[in-house]
Amino acid sequence: MPATSSIDAAELAMALDGRFDVRPGSRRGGQGTVFRAMRLRDVDGTPAADDVALKLYEHASQVERIQREVAAMQRMRHPSLANLVEDGEVMLG
Repeated sequence: MPATSSIDAAELAMALDGRFDVRPGSRRGGQGTVFRAMRLRDVDGTPAADDVALKLYEHASQVERIQREVAAMQRMRHPSLANLVEDGEVMLG
């Protein structure tokens, strides 16, 4: 079973300006940490109600790979694939 993260769900929700209801219980893998959450509103304030996975990367050395992954996900649409809803940077602690 993957290890859990040291990132606190409440701290993450606060850092995301309360736009997500971050569920406790994360999973940590080789590329980062994933939290389950409900997106409550878009960046522009528009109400939303999406179940999402918040994928967090904790090392600056991963930035280039993450940018390539995000660019690829923005180009793909398929009923069997998860859609990229948004991406961005979050500073914790």
